[in-house]
Amino acid sequence: MHIAVRRYAVDPEVLRDLKSRLAADFVPRLETVDGFISYYAVQTGTDHLDTISVFESKEGERESTRLATEFVERNYPTSKIERISLDEGPCMVEHHSGVRL
Repeated sequence: MHIAVRRYAVDPEVLRDLKSRLAADFVPRLETVDGFISYYAVQTGTDHLDTISVFESKEGERESTRLATEFVERNYPTSKIERISLDEGPCMVEHHSGVRL
């Protein structure tokens, strides 16, 4: 498994709109990438968003990063979202509690 963790600075007004756009536009595109496992978007403050993309391979993760850049450029061209970090790498440990949300 390969994981990308991206951190964004986001205009607080954009956060209200972002959830629906991610669900309607970005996630369906991610689901078409070979090896897609899961995606999480986490509001980590009034003006920050962290995303976690999980794929079977590094190639899938790299494609998700390309799609994320494309999504921001297409939906927020005035730069109300700025990626401030990108960390990626192979998953070292995976564990699930068995609880379904």
